[in-house]
Amino acid sequence: MTRARDEDGVVLLLVLVLVVVAISTAYALAKTSVIEAISTRQYGQYARATLLARSGIALAVRTLQDDVLEGDPITQQVESELDAWALLSKQEIELPGEAVLHVTVRDTGGRLNLNALVDAKGARIGESSKEFLKAALAHIAETAPAFKGSSAYGDEDVDELADALLDWLDKDEETRVGTPEEEYYVGIKKAASAPLDRPVFSLDELAAVPGLDALMLESLKAYFTTYPMFPAPGSGGANLNTAPPHVLGMIYHGLGKEFELLDSRDVFSLLRARQEGRVFCPAEGAEPCTGFYRTLGIAEGEEVFPPLSYTSRVFRIDSEARVGETFLLGASSWRIEEITHDRVIVSPAPGQPGKMPFWKADAPGRPLEMGR
Repeated sequence: MTRARDEDGVVLLLVLVLVVVAISTAYALAKTSVIEAISTRQYGQYARATLLARSGIALAVRTLQDDVLEGDPITQQVESELDAWALLSKQEIELPGEAVLHVTVRDTGGRLNLNALVDAKGARIGESSKEFLKAALAHIAETAPAFKGSSAYGDEDVDELADALLDWLDKDEETRVGTPEEEYYVGIKKAASAPLDRPVFSLDELAAVPGLDALMLESLKAYFTTYPMFPAPGSGGANLNTAPPHVLGMIYHGLGKEFELLDSRDVFSLLRARQEGRVFCPAEGAEPCTGFYRTLGIAEGEEVFPPLSYTSRVFRIDSEARVGETFLLGASSWRIEEITHDRVIVSPAPGQPGKMPFWKADAPGRPLEMGR
């Protein structure tokens, strides 16, 4: 009797073990199926978003072509907020299947062209190149939040840095005082390399310039571009219609040797004219065209260096597509509704599968001083 009970107990134990194994296997298979389903869905969303983003690039290119070929006389004459590419940048395109496409187009006139500080032969443009660069560097050191409370750039530092930057750009192989550049910068200043003696593809090519620390180099990127690499004569300055306020403040104007940057009052006057729907044109004509000198009430004979830009040959296109994008935060799912310059707008998405968020840097790491 005892032996029979023992055998029954063993059989029962084996049955329980088999049940547990079966349940565990079923749970594992179900979990794997759910993961595979989520992965398949996310891959499909990723593939669709990729195709939509590429179509956004094609849409922007076609918009730029139509602007040149079929635009009205004003949009063909100048780049402004009235252009089709600018209007395209201000809206999100909602598509079926919870998809959103946002295309941003920017003209190079939104920043100053550093390569415009040398002429077509690779020479500095008189004293204007250095004097403008000195004023620009001093302005950045005084006003950029990153330099608040810092005295890293005195007058002598700014003067030397302006000369060094121009030595990196101009074609000759001698410094301003006639010393061979390689001997001076590599031998005396201990620079990592000799000057390039050519226009630059990217501002990062200036990293070896003595006196240009990482903080100033990053700050320059908010004001300067290197496109086009070989600007047309008489161009390279800001576009009054598209440049942001901090770039408008870099407009260097005057007569003879008396040049200065625009003050905040003049910048506000330019922005007010843009808000009122006026467009700055190289030659004043029918509305809504207006002129730089008339708007600011300054003498017509004043010069601007680098000369103002009104049209662009180079544009930057950013195309972003989102397809039913949900992510997990804790135990809750959230759907991305909108991405702005400083925040992500989300809404609850209960029961919807989501992916784990991750952050990937889009630029080299910044120094500690830049992050403070």
